[in-house]
Amino acid sequence: MRTITDLTLILLFVWITMLASLVVIFAALPFLTSKLTTELGRLLEQVIVAGLATIIGLVWLTMWRELAFRYFSRILTRNVERAHASPDT
Repeated sequence: MRTITDLTLILLFVWITMLASLVVIFAALPFLTSKLTTELGRLLEQVIVAGLATIIGLVWLTMWRELAFRYFSRILTRNVERAHASPDT
């Protein structure tokens, strides 16, 4: 049961961070479009949005990798400890 709960919490964390990232990107769009009205402004807006999305994606992937590494290393450690604790048959 603990394994299912841990995986569920990891997935919820991932979805929450992805949705929060979308909010950050789309909350910045109205501000950018009100300040940048020329063609160069539109290009700059697209570059900023793509840059934000790239940074958020890299941060998200780093967090996901760290969570998965900690989770699976904990499972492996627990299984190794159980294997050493059980008597040989």
